[in-house]
Order: sequence, then C-alpha cells, then structure tokens
Amino acid sequence: AYVGGRVTSSIDILGLESCRCAAGRIAREINRRYPGGRLDWMDHMRHCVASCELRRERGLLCSWAAGTYYEMEESDRSQFDLQSNRLGRKCGKTRLECDACCQNEWVNRVTDRGRPDRIPRYRYDDNHPWSTEIP
Repeated sequence: AYVGGRVTSSIDILGLESCRCAAGRIAREINRRYPGGRLDWMDHMRHCVASCELRRERGLLCSWAAGTYYEMEESDRSQFDLQSNRLGRKCGKTRLECDACCQNEWVNRVTDRGRPDRIPRYRYDDNHPWSTEIP
C-alpha cells in the first residue's frame, strides 16, 4: 500500500495507512467505476462495493465507521445508502468479487420486495448500526 494512495509518496510497508485515508482512496476509485445516480443501481453499487473493499482491506470496524460517519455527518443520512453499506460489509466476508456480490445483493434487494422498480424506505434505529425496512 502507498501512503495516501499515491505511488509517488512513501510506501506503507507496515500497513499503517489510516482508515480515513483508505476509505477516501477506495471511494475515489469506486466513484470512477460507478459515476452518477441517486437511489438507484449505481448509487447502491458505489456504497456496497466501497464498503466491501474497505472491509476486506481494513476490517469490519473501519468499514462500518467510515460508511456510517460519511452518511451521518457529511452526506444526507440516506437510509438507502446505509443499507447498501451494510450489504457491502456482508459481501466483504464472502469469496465473491465485491462487484459480483453487490450485483447479487441488488437483485435480491429489488426482487425480494416484489417490485423491481420500488425503492424501499428504511428507518434508522439509533441503537443499531443498521436499518430496518418500513413495511
């Protein structure tokens, strides 16, 4: 790994790159791969794949903290995005490539609710770092 994700800076031999730096580097890469979109497949893939890759690289706590902090402090507190982050952390513990697993989770997400065009609504429970669907 490179410090700050830059090849021209020092090499991080000990793997001490901070969670915040790793999250930023991964987010920039994923944003190029899945640009645009809001509350749709592209939005889901951005959050899911970033959370998956961050979990694999830096662990569950870093992935949860980075995704939750971003949504609650720097973004719009989107329950849709928090759910995509949760699914990404779930994918991070599988053997599938993050992109493939997140694609599968998207298919499950829209077909399990009966209508593929319906975007589910979520309620955030402050006592738990995950969202629950509003029936």
